[in-house]
Amino acid sequence: MADSLTTLSTTLTKIIMPIIITIGVIGNILNIIILTRPTLRHHPCSYYFLALGFNDLFYCVSLIYSLLTHGYQIHPEYSSLFWCKVLFTIASLLPFISAYLIVLASVDRFCASSTNARLRNWNNTVVARSAILIMITFWCLFHINTLVLCELNFADYIGCGIRLKTLYNQILTIIEAVLFAILAPCLMALFGMLTILNTKQVRLLPKAKSSYRRTEGQLIRMLLIQVATYLVLNIPLCVTY
Repeated sequence: MADSLTTLSTTLTKIIMPIIITIGVIGNILNIIILTRPTLRHHPCSYYFLALGFNDLFYCVSLIYSLLTHGYQIHPEYSSLFWCKVLFTIASLLPFISAYLIVLASVDRFCASSTNARLRNWNNTVVARSAILIMITFWCLFHINTLVLCELNFADYIGCGIRLKTLYNQILTIIEAVLFAILAPCLMALFGMLTILNTKQVRLLPKAKSSYRRTEGQLIRMLLIQVATYLVLNIPLCVTY
């Protein structure tokens, strides 16, 4: 029975994973092309979506590693400790960056739709670029722990990974789970709902040009769809994280 399930899982991985990678790569390339249009350069939220597009494109390409590992039992990370650390860290880092880019976009849409002028002042391209840079730098520094603690050892079933043999490793794993599986979805849901409330209470950017206002509304809808999709697809994963 176990062998049959393993064979089925391997077969499905070989069939489904290439489709996911192909659709993901094409979709993110199209997103990048659209978001680099001159008409969107003045919209801060487009910067978050553009960064998300590049990050997700990189992540989709990195899924080839998962295809090789789970579909064909080819383990590039086993070739050396260097590749073990690099591949494991990338696989851990990119989902965090994606999640918190959506969080930043949610905060941006909340500020843009607010009746408070001080909050609306945070909705600008300078803040967007700075926030993206700070956030990516923070998560890269945070995952230095992953890079250092990751080990390659064939003495157990883990192979390449972080072993929970010390209190520090256990605490780090718990912190990662809280930040990814609890905090990020909660922030997305919170600011998503606040944005919806804001747009119901006031007319979005009443003094702006109609074309600008229309684009802002489209960006809000894009964000809400992104948040809803993330929550639906990732909550089961977060529960088992």
